[in-house]
Amino acid sequence: MNTKKLIALFIAFSLSLPTFSQMSGGQIRRSSKTYKPQRPVRQQTKSLANKSSSSTLSVQQLVQQAEDYYNGENGKSVNYQEAYKFYKKAAERGDAYSQFLVGYMHLNCQGVETNEKETFNWFLKSAEQGYETAQVFLAETYYNGYGTYQDYTKAYSWFMKAAKNDDAYSQLRIGEMCLLGFGTSQNAKLGIAWIGRSAQKGFIQAQNSLGDIFSTDTYVPHDYQKSYNWYKKSADQGDAEAQCNLGMMYYDGCGVSVDYNQSYEWLKKAMDQDYPNAYYCVGYMIEEGKAFEKDIELAKSYYQKAAELGDEDAAERLKQFGNVSFSSKRIADNYYYGINGQNQNYYMALQYYKEAAENGNVLAQYCLGLMYYDGKGCSQNYRDAYTWLKKAADAGNSDAQYKLGVMYDYGLGVQKDTYAAKFWYDKSGK
Repeated sequence: MNTKKLIALFIAFSLSLPTFSQMSGGQIRRSSKTYKPQRPVRQQTKSLANKSSSSTLSVQQLVQQAEDYYNGENGKSVNYQEAYKFYKKAAERGDAYSQFLVGYMHLNCQGVETNEKETFNWFLKSAEQGYETAQVFLAETYYNGYGTYQDYTKAYSWFMKAAKNDDAYSQLRIGEMCLLGFGTSQNAKLGIAWIGRSAQKGFIQAQNSLGDIFSTDTYVPHDYQKSYNWYKKSADQGDAEAQCNLGMMYYDGCGVSVDYNQSYEWLKKAMDQDYPNAYYCVGYMIEEGKAFEKDIELAKSYYQKAAELGDEDAAERLKQFGNVSFSSKRIADNYYYGINGQNQNYYMALQYYKEAAENGNVLAQYCLGLMYYDGKGCSQNYRDAYTWLKKAADAGNSDAQYKLGVMYDYGLGVQKDTYAAKFWYDKSGK
């Protein structure tokens, strides 16, 4: 698989970890959006699998059955549980592709419950056979301590294997780790070189990283023209983060002349993709009254939209205006992840998520539902989980909609209902 499709591999990780720009002292924030990992296309590997058996289907036949159930092809309806069963049989017979898919399905709760340890173990089996996509996912598990202990050195080693095979995503990750000194000695020149290799391939996130790097004096003297050029390359490919950054460069006159019309045009492109920080920036512009007529109530409406999409700066601004729900959500996040000076405390996180959820914060409703689902900060309670996830799902939260599908699929807190499960799976678009 071409891992250009694999940008931020684990949604759960991206919510808890600081962005590269935050860790490196950058002033323009990296994207707060997350990307669902794409399921790979089968690729040839050196597999230990037996190709046939007198008493069972061959590995190829097992994989074909799994693919048919996974994709709903060749007369079969989509059925992740059946797909998992066939992938598992092929994986147990040493097929590297199937080993990766078993781990992938554990990661995404497809046909089987999420299991961090199983995810890690199957990624490791596949990666050790040379399956490149598994190597990238395995590197992320080590980087984030998912299903195993956190080990930056091993993460760096596995990323390097894929990077040397010209994988653009892994080249970006190697570059960032060199800049930060994670798993290797800190080396800004080498880090920028690796990111540059990725960016030259047209990899959007690498182009954004170079835009970030040249916008500050953290690693090299700032060069707004280079920063602008790299953001522009990414923005022209439709990337919302870069479009937002370009909009603010036009607003501030960095690397380009001040142009409020161009600023808004780029920010609007990003807002059309529901990029949170773009709404915050427009709110700020309206509040400041330079590019638009000053209108505090209108500015607050943009801040609220940004906060609903997860923008922390917008939540903080709303707190200053007296909006409790978004400030409570931010405090809850701090307790949940143990960040911003708070020790990790699930019980306190639960209390603040509940306060925000009861005040109508959709993201808090989703997070509260997950805590009841996982039994974090409380006893596991699928009924309460369902109640809060349903509120978030009805408000349009796609992650909550998908989780409802899982609950109906397995009869967790509700009567098992395959039709309701399919309804929520389809509605989530995942």
